[in-house]
Amino acid sequence: MGFVFTIVYIVVTIISPEQFGPDWAAYHALVYLAVVTALFSLPNVFSRSSLKSSIQTYLLLAFICAVGLSQIANHWLGGALKAWLTFLPSAAVYFFIVANVTTARRLKIVALASVAACLGLVAEAFCGYYAGFLGETFVLKMHFESDQAVEHLLRLRGVGFLHDPNDFSQMLIIALALLFFAWRRGRAISNFVFVLAPAAVLLWAVYLTHSRGALIGLAVLVLMAGYKRFGKAPSLVLAAMLGVAMMALDFTGGRDISASAGADRLSLWASGLELFKSAPIFGVGFGNFVDLAGKTAHNSFILPLAELGIIGATIWVALLVTSTMDLNRLIALREEPAAAGDAGHETSDVKSEDDEAQTASDSSFDADRAGAFEDSALSYAAGVPPAEPSFVKVARRDEQSFFANAEYERTTAPTDVLPFLAESLPVAEVAPASGLEFDVEGGPAAELVAESIDDPIAPDSSLVIIRLALVTFMATGWFLSRTFDTPIYLVLGMATAAVGLESFAAERRDHKRWISVTLAVEALLIIVVYLVVRLRH
Repeated sequence: MGFVFTIVYIVVTIISPEQFGPDWAAYHALVYLAVVTALFSLPNVFSRSSLKSSIQTYLLLAFICAVGLSQIANHWLGGALKAWLTFLPSAAVYFFIVANVTTARRLKIVALASVAACLGLVAEAFCGYYAGFLGETFVLKMHFESDQAVEHLLRLRGVGFLHDPNDFSQMLIIALALLFFAWRRGRAISNFVFVLAPAAVLLWAVYLTHSRGALIGLAVLVLMAGYKRFGKAPSLVLAAMLGVAMMALDFTGGRDISASAGADRLSLWASGLELFKSAPIFGVGFGNFVDLAGKTAHNSFILPLAELGIIGATIWVALLVTSTMDLNRLIALREEPAAAGDAGHETSDVKSEDDEAQTASDSSFDADRAGAFEDSALSYAAGVPPAEPSFVKVARRDEQSFFANAEYERTTAPTDVLPFLAESLPVAEVAPASGLEFDVEGGPAAELVAESIDDPIAPDSSLVIIRLALVTFMATGWFLSRTFDTPIYLVLGMATAAVGLESFAAERRDHKRWISVTLAVEALLIIVVYLVVRLRH
């Protein structure tokens, strides 16, 4: 039931109860739903090892503490409770996903449920845009000056935390990436109906938001998606061509993309740095940026830097860095077998005498071992204690039986490989490294201990899709203040859950490197923001 309530919570969060009337905001429906979901998730919270071993879980808990401390440090004890009530409904999405997503199938359901909620919201917004139904709710009427004339622009938007067209476009681009969870190789009709057609709807909705940040997000999405298939240079050209085409189609609704047009945002960045200087440790307090600067920061790094100080900003950057590093490491590990296989095909087929001798020796050992194990198994089945085995051996990946490997490949081979990943991923995945183990201490009979061939390992394409969604958020988040909103915790939860499905993922993390990378990235971000502000002013 915890997983079911998790899906309900995600969907309700995206479509937002506020669209049913302003009174629903006062009912705190999401808070009550979060409490119910948490209660049903408790069994998994205490049993799931990935939730406890994930560094992101502890970082997010520390980030929640930093949110409260930012108010306490500014002499408002009650403000900590108010800040938590505001932020926890967004952060809860992460914990619910990590606790309840225990298989690759559930991971896919979470992704597609999020996409379905976005498509439902888009359908309502289209009704408002084209038919006038709830037009004031889903359509923003914007007025701006252009060439000494006042322009009128209609922009699509959502409700709740998506009430701003820029927020709405960011969520739709993330949904566009997650939509490819439904892609199935060799299923042309299915892919057209369930992937390409909805993708066209999402793209049109993104266009109607007329968000300049969305244009950058789409360019980054195309660049990252095409990198594996086409290479770096062609992907850059393709992303640039997309940007030019979007500008020709008046993607921004007549608004400029220039340094002068972004002067107001740079001014807010400068205000953010000044606020950080005034309270560098704990910040000026959660939610106080707008009160002190007049508007939000328009940057997902400057916002926590100013409101939560260096402590909160460091934790925030660490969340992004560790998630990205975990996904990169796991994707690289998956690609190693394919690279090794390609290298093997390029080598000469002529074997030396030493190689032939070694092969014969390995074959002889394997035959002896197989015979010994077969005799042991037959004796055990007949009720006769077999002779004590003379060896204790842990089989390597390539030493597992043909049938085990065939079954493993059949159950985990990625049938949903995306077109831009087709050339970079192996045809079948390699079984985990535990293999077969003979235990002679537990009794007279040799006990076979093997890792299940049905281990819930996320497909390679799922990891790449989640990474695309994460990078898309970071690209658009550079121009939007979305540090405390739901989308990033949805993506972070999916990333942590996907990595947690690998039994060896936590063991291979470099516990020292992510700290140095986090500090380096944070220092670089501060320097870049400072230089941009100084050059502009």
